[in-house]
Amino acid sequence: MKTIALTGIGKFEQREAPKLTPAKGEVLVRIRCVGICGSDVHYWSQGRIGSQVVKYPFVIGHECAGEVSELGKGVTGLNPGQRVTIEPAVSCGQCEHCRIGRHNICPNVRFLGTPPVGGAFREFLSMPHENVFSLPDNISLEEGVVLEPFTIGVYSVILSSLLPGDTVAIMGCGPIGLSTLLAVKAAGAGQILATDLIDDRLAVASEMGADFTCNASKGAAVDFIMEETKGRGADISFEAAGEQAAVSDAVASTRIGGKCVIIGIPAKGTIEIDVDIARRREIPIINVRRQNHSTARAITLASNGNVSLKRMFTHRFKPEKISEAFELVSQRKDGVIKAVIEM
Repeated sequence: MKTIALTGIGKFEQREAPKLTPAKGEVLVRIRCVGICGSDVHYWSQGRIGSQVVKYPFVIGHECAGEVSELGKGVTGLNPGQRVTIEPAVSCGQCEHCRIGRHNICPNVRFLGTPPVGGAFREFLSMPHENVFSLPDNISLEEGVVLEPFTIGVYSVILSSLLPGDTVAIMGCGPIGLSTLLAVKAAGAGQILATDLIDDRLAVASEMGADFTCNASKGAAVDFIMEETKGRGADISFEAAGEQAAVSDAVASTRIGGKCVIIGIPAKGTIEIDVDIARRREIPIINVRRQNHSTARAITLASNGNVSLKRMFTHRFKPEKISEAFELVSQRKDGVIKAVIEM
């Protein structure tokens, strides 16, 4: 089978690998589409995210959809040819965190495309059947790819304990910020305020349901949010950019007694929090780690018409153009939201 492996900083190479056979309880999936995530860009451009360091050659990628190719022994409920999406985190199910339902912080978790676990830029992928979800007829394979970042938005809203009518601020309108926007809207948020540095992304946020948007350049985000909330601030601020400025804006824009949810992954391992603001307003800082088994919930929201993922898929590339695709995503050019590689 064909794979696309990282062989150095910014370098991809197409390689052949033995075709996989599904083990007991696993599903072999013919991968058709793989999305490019911000974390993939980190591995491509820097070779690491914090302590997770790539050892070359290495296959990245975790946002994927395709068709069932073969079923391992004991697997029921799926059929060859069935269209599916994949939840990329495989937790141990035995540790104290898994036992209380916090599978996403399992210390033994194996996550696609995260060293040392190989990822989805390959023709075939074998996964535990619990991680393979059938796609309804009204969800395309491309939307099946976008379901993965959407699950993070869904889980972020669950963690925030958002109440209907809450005023929400979202810092960053890339795939994670827009996924969060869709999730807060589906959860019944009241006023939704969105900020970004790219006007094209702000326009998409408006299309997808943001009530007001602001270009956050030159420190305009906090003044904008305070003005739109009549000086009160947001009930919940979601940071989805992975940038120090966005984190600072999120904390400063949160009302007294509100909540600040950090979803973005900074390029640097350390960020600063204005403790004076956070302490005086008694603002909990909630960190989000992936999606914690939110795929089924995300599929339901996308299939029943509560949200539409179509606008998030913007670019399609063949495998031989993968370097061009990563350049586009890393530089946020041409209105890109989610680029997909056809395998």
